[in-house]
This record gives sequence, C-alpha cells and structure tokens, in this order.
Amino acid sequence: MTLTLVRSKPKPKTALATTTLVIAISGPTGSTGKSSLALNLAYEFAELGKKTILVDLDTYSPSISTLLGITEPTAAITGCARLIRQGRFDREQLDRLSVRVNYRKSSFHCLTGLASTRRWGEISQDTVTHLINLCRFEFEIVILDLASHLEDQLTSPSNPVPRNTATRVALAQCDQAITVLNASQLSMSRYLAVFSELQEIQRNRLIVLNRSDPKPAISSALKTLTKETIFASIPDDQASFELSESEHLPLALARRKSPARNAIAQLTNKLLECPPLAN
Repeated sequence: MTLTLVRSKPKPKTALATTTLVIAISGPTGSTGKSSLALNLAYEFAELGKKTILVDLDTYSPSISTLLGITEPTAAITGCARLIRQGRFDREQLDRLSVRVNYRKSSFHCLTGLASTRRWGEISQDTVTHLINLCRFEFEIVILDLASHLEDQLTSPSNPVPRNTATRVALAQCDQAITVLNASQLSMSRYLAVFSELQEIQRNRLIVLNRSDPKPAISSALKTLTKETIFASIPDDQASFELSESEHLPLALARRKSPARNAIAQLTNKLLECPPLAN
C-alpha cells in the first residue's frame, strides 16, 4: 500500500475546534527516532478522528519529507515564514502550503521542513508563534517535530535570529512536551547535558523511551538524577520500523500488529487523557 499526498485546497470556514492539543517532540542529539514517533502519532490521532497537523520545525535535520517519501522540495515552512513577515498568513495560505497525507480513510495535514537548512534564520520567534496560534484555531492536534539543540543566543554575524529559536519557542508554547530518549547510557548522558537548559524552557515534560526495552537501571538513574519517570516505552521493534520507513508508511499500515505500533497507539490515547502541562 502507498500513501497519497495531496496539495491542500482552501476549505469553507467551519466551527473552530473547541480544544486543541499542541504537542512538541524533542530529544537529545543522536538517533532517538523522534521524527518517526511524531509521524506515527500524527497517523494515530487521525485514526481517532482528530483533525491533525504535523509541522517539521527541525531547522538542523528536517526529515518528515523523507519519511513520507516526498522527493520534491516544497515552500512549506519557509513559505509560511515569508507570508508571516508580510502579514499575509492566514487559513487559506496554511491550506495551500500544507500537504494532506491520505491513508485509506484517515488523513492529516503536514507542513514539511526547510528545503535548505541554510535558511534557518527565517524561522523567527514571530514565525513560530504565529504559526502555532493559527494551527490552534484550525486543528485539534498540532504535532511539532523539533531539533535537539537548545543553546540560547547562538547567532551568526549575518543573522540576528538565534539559531535555536524554533525549538525554544515551540517548547515554551506547547501544551504537552515529549522528550524522546533511548535506553542507553549515551542517550541518558546527552539528556543530562541539556537538562538544565530544558528546565528553563519547559519544566514539565513527558519522557518517552523509544525503540528500547525498559531497563531498571535507566529508570532508576532518571528518577535519581532528574526526579522524572518514564511516561511510555516503545519497544525496539527494528524489523517493523525498517519496513515502515522503507515503504514510507506508518507502523499501523506497514505492520499493524507490531509491538511498537501497539505501544504508540496506547501513547496516543494516554496523551488525550493528560491535562495540558503548565510552565
């Protein structure tokens, strides 16, 4: 089975969603699988009938296009940034710049990331804030796939926008923040290295152990060093993940009964039951 990508068309105005959940997904550097998790969550929310948009705000290694099998660059996030600067970004433009991803009876919208990471300076605080605010009015679920880097005031001589603005603003403004880790000493070490920075931006986060079997030592260390507990674990189902990514499909369609897919479906329901986090 293959997915269908459709350039979104403006739709007649309808009643606004009564509640919106903005989920920011980040994690320490390394292959923690956060983008794959973001894509699968978008599908699972759509399966539950939620009007969903997935936004690639990773200004270092945007990968949602690759996971979806989109080979031609699109304006997407840079187009949104340009229109926001011009004061012309609205619902119609959001529909035009996003792609509707169709899987059988389920679909969600997607704003793909930067075609060139050299254009990261266009993703300013105003860009991220305006985009999140508009998505809140148009969707029930907004999933933001973020970069790993968090350093503040990291700038270049030619660009006044701090390098990690997109990630920092999205984390500060989201309703649910998910930190994706692997059950390894390296992943834990990298997380601890940015823990203080994360605490300054968003103190309340949910820890998801991804593509890893739970290890008591990791759970114990996490609780001792950060006072956090693991909110959910996604099993290391390598064969299913490889099949999913090679066919550009969510786990539910590549291998519906995979343990990883079941865990992500359970995570989706748990997220709907959680109250929004408070800064």
